[in-house]
Amino acid sequence: MADRPYQMQEHRYDQGHPAVADFLRRVRALTDKYDATFTVAEVGSADPLPQMREFTAPGVLNSAYSFDFLAAPRLDSDALRASLCAWPNSEPDAASSVSSTVAGWPSWAFSNHDAPRVASRWTNKQPNARSSKLFALLLLSLRGNVFIYQGEELGLAQADIPFEQLVDPEAIKHWPKTMGRDGARTPMPWQRHAPHAGFSTHSPWLPIASSHATAAVDQQVQDPSSVLHFFRELLALRQASPALRRGHLEFLESATPLIVIRRWHDQEQWLSVINATDDTATFERPESTESVSRLLVGDVQGETTLTLAAQSAVLMRLT
Repeated sequence: MADRPYQMQEHRYDQGHPAVADFLRRVRALTDKYDATFTVAEVGSADPLPQMREFTAPGVLNSAYSFDFLAAPRLDSDALRASLCAWPNSEPDAASSVSSTVAGWPSWAFSNHDAPRVASRWTNKQPNARSSKLFALLLLSLRGNVFIYQGEELGLAQADIPFEQLVDPEAIKHWPKTMGRDGARTPMPWQRHAPHAGFSTHSPWLPIASSHATAAVDQQVQDPSSVLHFFRELLALRQASPALRRGHLEFLESATPLIVIRRWHDQEQWLSVINATDDTATFERPESTESVSRLLVGDVQGETTLTLAAQSAVLMRLT
């Protein structure tokens, strides 16, 4: 049942106006006069894909921000495939049905300030470092720009905020039906033992959860196995790889419930194999090539026949 004024309206004239794309071309022409600018569309509508394509056509904006995964209560491999394949060149055969001149470049996010943190949302509110690394490996395997929400690189869970400390008007109005958005908006924890986890010397607008303080930056910097170190290693790999930054993407079929993504550009190719289930799964690589480097999450065994324990993943560069 709708409980927001926005949800009670028919949005006939306040979304998708034909003149928007022309206005955005003027915006792009202006921003292109400056160095190191990046323009991104945030399209919120019942059917955003056509507008996302229109707003990222040549000469319009650089990218469009997808909400596909922000409201998802769980990691759904079919939905993941559908979202990625909706963009040109996401798979080798996708370009034949969608002209590459129609759409541009997507941007992806698993968490933001309006959605429960993915570390809690996709793990039944039982987040852990291993699952946070798995989600990071998946996110940075996708074709498109990646948005990492503050604290995601620490594996922060959704914070529980007492009613008397809520500041989100929506949360206050609907409590306890919904806890609102404050649980994803708490300050960044920098130092475990400092007042307010090193964020401020004064009380910030929201309290910092004790579990966030133990995951503070100063703790994770010292731990080579931390989520923060994993993000840094993964980002360095992606930054150095044309295939991971802008290459083609293909989903490979698997006899077991795995997410298998191949990325390639020229002669460089990578394979991401992700087991987000609670059971062990195997994958038979279709190629005879060997991996020259690997980044692992959890327990992954084998070279051609991969055996992945529950909540495990591997990103490998192939020869």
